[in-house]
Amino acid sequence: MILKPKDRSKLDPGECMAYIDYVATAPWNLHCPPIQVGRLKLIGSIFLRAAIQVSDLHACHGRVGLYALPQAVKWYQDLGMLELPSAILRNGLRYFEMGPDTAQQFISEE
Repeated sequence: MILKPKDRSKLDPGECMAYIDYVATAPWNLHCPPIQVGRLKLIGSIFLRAAIQVSDLHACHGRVGLYALPQAVKWYQDLGMLELPSAILRNGLRYFEMGPDTAQQFISEE
């Protein structure tokens, strides 16, 4: 994961956030043949939890933003991250942000 610890929030103008510039997980975690058994499960959740913690360390109150790959969009939506359709698309990817309340809820779910 490549993380910019203090960027500007699009969801809460004037506030800071941690911006996930790049995140990748192991290809064997994908749910597609021929790969049957995932290893290093939950690594995406671990990365996101780390980004929230960095956001907190920089007084950004857990705010996190990122551009999502198409196969990850549903996961970010299910987490309660908000899509900002007004954000400029980057390489056709959709932009999501997590606010402080959603971040706190995510951190408290272990």
